[in-house]
Amino acid sequence: MLAFINQLKLMFPGAKAEGNYEAKIRAFMRLIKEFEGVPGEKGYTTLFGGSQFSDTTTHPEKPILFRTKSDGTKVYSTAAGSYQIMKETWWDYNGWVVKDHKKTEKRNERRNFVKKYGIQDFSAKSQDEFCIALLKHARPPRPGKKGLLDNLLDGFVTRAIEEFAAYTWASFSPGRYENQGPAKHAKTKSERKKLIHEARIKQLKLYDKILVEELEGQTDLHLEVGFFKKVWNNRT
Repeated sequence: MLAFINQLKLMFPGAKAEGNYEAKIRAFMRLIKEFEGVPGEKGYTTLFGGSQFSDTTTHPEKPILFRTKSDGTKVYSTAAGSYQIMKETWWDYNGWVVKDHKKTEKRNERRNFVKKYGIQDFSAKSQDEFCIALLKHARPPRPGKKGLLDNLLDGFVTRAIEEFAAYTWASFSPGRYENQGPAKHAKTKSERKKLIHEARIKQLKLYDKILVEELEGQTDLHLEVGFFKKVWNNRT
């Protein structure tokens, strides 16, 4: 990664790649979209499974059948938008206390990140803003340790993915959830190890490619330049 950063500094001397935090975060956001299978403009209105929704005033909260367990239990997903946000996460980040996958009548304004960061709705721009809130707050680091954003900005992309992001986005390596992730079809331990290794390489290569695009000003995000700085400086 350090060699790649040095190469970027030569390719884009005006971009200050090593300190261009916003480009790194934007590239990571696009990496999420790619691995979740919802890149581009259409991804912002895509439900789990590929069907579309049109009302972006708020999260659609529409359950889609994911799978049926061997005992006949049906499992549903409410993942929606470019970052496949679940309704429980949407409730939580709007300040509602969530228990057993249900929104209670209790409030926790300290977790009302939607209000804190001025996120207006579930439009494309708002989804981008919400994603940054997820990157910052979804999985707090252990005391004295660096979190997702610090690891990512320091160049530890795989660590940022596997110790943090993979607990929010199931498509990332090594695969933190049952029947999901790059090794979900593995039959043996060796096959699982191979598939996870291949996924790590793919993640890093794609991230590097997207980072170059972001440094060149090519993007499919709706997030305005400067929003990340607003969130990053608001550390409470």
